[in-house]
Amino acid sequence: MALEDAVLLADQVSKVDDVPAAFRAYEDIRYLRAARIQLTSRQFGEAYHAKGVLRDLRNTLLATARPEALYDTLGWVFGAAGADCLATSAAAS
Repeated sequence: MALEDAVLLADQVSKVDDVPAAFRAYEDIRYLRAARIQLTSRQFGEAYHAKGVLRDLRNTLLATARPEALYDTLGWVFGAAGADCLATSAAAS
């Protein structure tokens, strides 16, 4: 995410002389993706540190899951999202 942030922020700053406006535009572009990353991280953390019946349920579900299931679940993080954020930046300007 840091590289995405750097590219998008540099793109916004290069388009205008008003740096605060560039930061606002950058924030408008990035806030939903950043929030989704944070929420997903919390969910994975809760699953990873589960105890009791939740741990047992997690273990049962993971034991029957395809190895690729995690990649499918997180494809939006590492897939075309980097290119999508650049397209979003171009469309927003």
